[in-house]
Amino acid sequence: MYIKSSIPFTVLEDPEDEKCSFEVLWIKMRPTRLPRGISSIIAVLGDLNHLNDPRLKSNFKLKQIVHFPTRGQNTLDKILTNLQDYYDTPVERPAFGLSDHSSVEVQPKQRVKTSQTIQTVISRDLRPSNRVAMQTYLYEVDVTAAMIRAMTTCEGKVSMLQTIIKTGLDSILPADEAQNFPPNRTTMDKFNR
Repeated sequence: MYIKSSIPFTVLEDPEDEKCSFEVLWIKMRPTRLPRGISSIIAVLGDLNHLNDPRLKSNFKLKQIVHFPTRGQNTLDKILTNLQDYYDTPVERPAFGLSDHSSVEVQPKQRVKTSQTIQTVISRDLRPSNRVAMQTYLYEVDVTAAMIRAMTTCEGKVSMLQTIIKTGLDSILPADEAQNFPPNRTTMDKFNR
């Protein structure tokens, strides 16, 4: 078994079971950071041709991810994991040393970097003094006379009313633009707990 040097690991003592005919190497690996939402990763791998894997698969929700023959026409070297969606398709490699089994290489999928979308938020200063000023403006403008004289169609009158309101808003309550960056999800998760 080869483990990347940057991943901390411990070789666990084999619980000696004299009835067990398997040659087993127990490893506990703890990456510096597990992906969000994953509390543990189970991986059972090796020459598992004598293992009763249907029971193991159903009890721990494991999936077999090696789908090519590793010795002759048989798939004897298997990788069972509970996180098959996080791994690329295994690659068949030449046999290692004097082994008559093909080696199997498994790599984690590359994480897709999400683009940092920047939202632009438009806001207006709605303090009571500004709201009173807008209210006074709308009260002082003779909307009915302006609309009756200027427009004859309903669409024209609506357009004129929108222009009057927009003019008041832009002069009394000018719009301010602010860029809003998406929140850091890990920080948000801490507050939501």
